[in-house]
Amino acid sequence: KRFITINMKLTNSFYNKIKTTQLVYTHLQQKHLIFNDQKRSRLIMKKTLLLIMNPHAGVMKGKDNLYTICNTLCAADFDVNIRITQSPGHAMSIAREEGTKVEYIVCCGGDGTLHEVVCGMQRIPNESRPLLGYIPAGTTNDFAQNFGLSLNPAESVKRIVDPQIVDIDIGKFGDN
Repeated sequence: KRFITINMKLTNSFYNKIKTTQLVYTHLQQKHLIFNDQKRSRLIMKKTLLLIMNPHAGVMKGKDNLYTICNTLCAADFDVNIRITQSPGHAMSIAREEGTKVEYIVCCGGDGTLHEVVCGMQRIPNESRPLLGYIPAGTTNDFAQNFGLSLNPAESVKRIVDPQIVDIDIGKFGDN
């Protein structure tokens, strides 16, 4: 973070001198910064997002729309990391282990995948917990229908890009 603060205060002439240096560019990419060279050189902070996708959910609507989802998120300056679930419970461990490294987690799957992601996120301390977005791609999508969310993946990803943040209470029944 200190690196970002220091470099944001540097002059445009410095950016012009280093914009062609691959080493610096690579370093800035790793810090979630990129060069935008359209009219003038400047640095832009990218938003970090973890997309957890269950390719076996429902009729695989999420998998069929993966390009559209990623293209929309990248166009909105998200740095997208895609993780595909491999087995039951995998979405929970992905959310728990990688959730502290990102600002947003987006779940693309059915109600079961969403349940796993929420359970994984509950193990992240409140101050480190990212925002959660949901792209319904299951068979029944009860959660999405009850909250009036679009079942169209392309429309759902647009709501993630331009969000209306809503707090939703969760409960625990037994061990779940």
